[in-house]
Amino acid sequence: MKKHSTLKKILLLLGLLIVLTLALAGCKDNDTPAADSSPTSSSSSVSSNNVSTSQGKYCASKESEVYHYYTCQYVDNIKSSNLIRNDSANYFANRGYRPCKRCLE
Repeated sequence: MKKHSTLKKILLLLGLLIVLTLALAGCKDNDTPAADSSPTSSSSSVSSNNVSTSQGKYCASKESEVYHYYTCQYVDNIKSSNLIRNDSANYFANRGYRPCKRCLE
């Protein structure tokens, strides 16, 4: 009977891993954040959860060489005065930006 208990635990953990993986993939692929999308207030950064795709699917800072998908956690660290947005990844690639290793690869 101990084998059944261990098997149930393994299956439960595997199920949780699948759910988390799908949630993270959905955040990247469906243009909607999987996490809480409630508004946050911040004067020095832009919250990616509050930005619609109509402003551009990709973001970068004027002060960096990396561009991100608009839901990437790193977009929250970009000051609004330095934020660049565009719907085309080629826009950034043609200007020497490289894709974020976390959200675009």
